[in-house]
Amino acid sequence: MDKKLIAQARELTGEATSGRGPQLPTIKFMGRASQYGEAGKFYLLRKDKESGQLNSALVGESAKVTILRIRKSFENNASGVDRKFVYEFDSTSPDAVVYLKIGNDEAIALTYSDLKRQHPDLKYHEVLYVAYDKELCKLKVSGGSLRNFFEYMQSIPEGDTIMRCYTMLGAEEVKHEKGPYHAMTFIRGDEDPRFSEYI
Repeated sequence: MDKKLIAQARELTGEATSGRGPQLPTIKFMGRASQYGEAGKFYLLRKDKESGQLNSALVGESAKVTILRIRKSFENNASGVDRKFVYEFDSTSPDAVVYLKIGNDEAIALTYSDLKRQHPDLKYHEVLYVAYDKELCKLKVSGGSLRNFFEYMQSIPEGDTIMRCYTMLGAEEVKHEKGPYHAMTFIRGDEDPRFSEYI
């Protein structure tokens, strides 16, 4: 089962194939309260196969996951530019050279700075493919949570891998001129024996 999750993560990220897989359950973190949930809490969103309706279930103020794959995503909602996924995996640097495929065009090598110059309103996300409660889920890290995520990634010892241990997700309140919001926190947990043998 665990080896299958890793293979599924590679396939759905595009790392193993260019085909598009089924939609994954999504762990959503609420930075601010909205009609979808309370601030500082995690929710599991799952689409019903029969009705197509999106169902939401409260996970809580924390979640225990194992990060299997990391992928960058760029969006520009203001100008209507399609979402861009890069074909680079598990990089901890937002300004590394990435290979970006837009539509049917050839993949091109750019950096985040290059993209920002071309599209000033570009939004940057890290999309995490995680094992949660025995299934593969997707978690998007954006906004004020990105700094915590990069600090977490950089704290992992050289030669080690993020997949070897659990990651404990939590929340912290951040003061901002537009009003307080919550950012995700990341703490390394105990070793996850399910995946350590595949490293």
